[in-house]
Amino acid sequence: MPVLNMLYRQLLASGRSKPDNNAKMYVYWRGRQHQRNGYGPKPADMAKACGTTIYAAQAAATRFRRGRIPQPKSAGLAPKTVKNIHRMLHRAFKDAWRGTT
Repeated sequence: MPVLNMLYRQLLASGRSKPDNNAKMYVYWRGRQHQRNGYGPKPADMAKACGTTIYAAQAAATRFRRGRIPQPKSAGLAPKTVKNIHRMLHRAFKDAWRGTT
């Protein structure tokens, strides 16, 4: 099934649908870390600049102040996730084939 193999390769390379907003917020926060006596920018400003919710910006600001630096994520899905997708499709095809006989 070359089509499925192409799907799996595409998912591994660029299957992630949501952008990595955490890294974007960290870059914004790091550049303005000196504001408000070392607390960095206000979460509302960070949310507006990065296109996230205020709640995500508040949680991110707390993590950044505590020294948790976000790890960069690849554009693709994890191999375990692709394996789970393969298993789900395999089962669906097996059930579909069983239903036609």
